[in-house]
Amino acid sequence: MGIHGSNLTEEQLETHTIAVWRETQECRTDSNGRTYPQHMVHAGPLELATVPIIHSSEDDSFPQLLHLVSLSEILKCIYRHFEHSSHCLPILQLPIDSIPVGTWVSKVGPNASLGDALSLLIQDEPEVSSIPIVDNNDSLLDINSRRDIIALVKDKVYARISLSGFSIHQALLLGRDARFSCRLHNGPRCHMCLRSDSLHKERLANPGVRQLVVIEAGSRRVEGIISIGNVFRILLS
Repeated sequence: MGIHGSNLTEEQLETHTIAVWRETQECRTDSNGRTYPQHMVHAGPLELATVPIIHSSEDDSFPQLLHLVSLSEILKCIYRHFEHSSHCLPILQLPIDSIPVGTWVSKVGPNASLGDALSLLIQDEPEVSSIPIVDNNDSLLDINSRRDIIALVKDKVYARISLSGFSIHQALLLGRDARFSCRLHNGPRCHMCLRSDSLHKERLANPGVRQLVVIEAGSRRVEGIISIGNVFRILLS
């Protein structure tokens, strides 16, 4: 793709197997040039998006996966549990601007290249999975997410475009095409809230909503992003 990583050609990407990718990912190199193994499944505290519910037999020989619980499902249960007893968890009633929650992220204009957006999305910042697209007044126009990038790759659009010459605006127009609409988007693209809203707003508990764009009332000026991870970090701290 030519950005931060793979030096493979497009033809090699088409034939590159998951097994080979796993081998390269499982072997890392430290600052001294020494290689060391790394488990494919690894995550620190609050880095999980889903939690497996497993039923184990008495001898633990045949564990069965029953369900994958998402953070949004857990958040919905928390909201419902404290719906009529918010005094037990008063932080849910506080306005967003009074608590240390959210992430201040980079923004891009509609004429920024798809390559610039991709560079921001794959940098070492796990909280950033979407980038607000703004006008000259920093007012929210749309949002570009990793899911949008992946969808373009899935449909091999990358083979027909130049990441540095293809703008975010062009990518959004492509996303609105009937051929891609059912794959790229399902429901509203931008989920928003105000600084005066409380954490008890259930928008983040809705399936498929990973983050809220915090905007200024009236002007729609982007002020930040709140992710599900941000909320859980506050609730569990």
